[in-house]
Amino acid sequence: MAVARAGQPRAVEEVAFQWIAAGLLLLNAVFLASFRFLCPLAVAAELITGEGFYNACAMSLSFPLFPLTLLLAALDGAMAVTLVLAKRWTRQWILLRAALGALAWGILTLVVGGNLFPLIQFAVSLLFLLLLGGLLLRLIFPSAFWLTVFFSAPLVIVLIYSFLQKGTYGGVEWNFNLENYGRFFDPLYLAIFGRSFRIAAITTLLCFIFGYPLAYFIARRPPRWRNFLILLLMVPFWTNFVVRTYAWKLILSNEGFLNTFWSGPLNGMFLWLQQNVGDIFAPLVDLTADPIPLLYTETAIVIGLVYGWMTEMILPCYAAIERIDFSLVEAAKDLYANDVRAFVRVILPLTMPGIVAGSILVFIPSLGAYVTPDMLGGAKTMMIGNLIQSQFLGTARDWPFGSAISFVLMAIMLVGTLIYFRVGARTA
Repeated sequence: MAVARAGQPRAVEEVAFQWIAAGLLLLNAVFLASFRFLCPLAVAAELITGEGFYNACAMSLSFPLFPLTLLLAALDGAMAVTLVLAKRWTRQWILLRAALGALAWGILTLVVGGNLFPLIQFAVSLLFLLLLGGLLLRLIFPSAFWLTVFFSAPLVIVLIYSFLQKGTYGGVEWNFNLENYGRFFDPLYLAIFGRSFRIAAITTLLCFIFGYPLAYFIARRPPRWRNFLILLLMVPFWTNFVVRTYAWKLILSNEGFLNTFWSGPLNGMFLWLQQNVGDIFAPLVDLTADPIPLLYTETAIVIGLVYGWMTEMILPCYAAIERIDFSLVEAAKDLYANDVRAFVRVILPLTMPGIVAGSILVFIPSLGAYVTPDMLGGAKTMMIGNLIQSQFLGTARDWPFGSAISFVLMAIMLVGTLIYFRVGARTA
């Protein structure tokens, strides 16, 4: 009896929510069906004015929204009736309608700013999710709302823009085409992509060459030293990425630390040796007389990227090495394998999942890097991230083409991410 009494208020609450949702569905159906006809009357009578209302009227009268709203009105009316009749399957269909509606109307609200019509439908869809979603959906609603509005919706907007045409004075014109994706295969843009791929591959290789031995060294230390060494590895990365990149700009410049040492003390040492030992050091004097052109080159970009993403290579490799049973290495040595052969035949294959995961974690952000090439490469070395920036914020103002490049890059990164998760599943 106690259980029944405890469950009764809950049942009454759910029934109340169902009736409220049914009434809201019915009102929304009437609103969708009548808005097209009431809009001209309201404008003629000057009952409601304002740019947002006029835009809403124009949208409700235009194709394809006009026939679509009538279809949505019929669906909402039918769902309201079946919800009142307490059909079990209706609740799931209304939740699906609410989720799709929230996403679609939310995107439309962002695309056509200042329009009340999609904004009202977006709010109605959210109310359906809250009324019929149950406790779990209401708990995850804030995070789902955040991801929808600030992640999914902008992503879909960029996808839509990639099929549109550039406006005369910037912005977009609603003429759907595939030309933007075709332009990506122009030799000029393919050269930029090839440069980005080459720099990302070199960065990944250098991160492996420098990072794997360090990961091996840390993993082979006693447990009390491992955490301390990992902490030392992470401390520099508590500083903002832009600040650390700017520090490299100061180091690599002609007046920076490296060139000051190169053309100062080092050149003076070779000059002294030339004067006191002989002209054998003359070529070294000439070599160190001028600063090394490091800044605003591909070399500077690679140095900055390697420094920025080294940790992403070290940590997966460290985790893979730490899990190795080193008795296998001892067994290999018992079978007359030397250190090199034991490493190549035992350690390297067992740590390959960590190497692959680290390579992907380095390669993906290096391919789409923007800050490091912009600060260390200057205008001489453009990568694909800088190309996208120039299309949106630079002089080009070609949003559709920038969106298309972004989605090509995201497709490549998605493939890399899928490989990463597949490798992770194998190691689990």
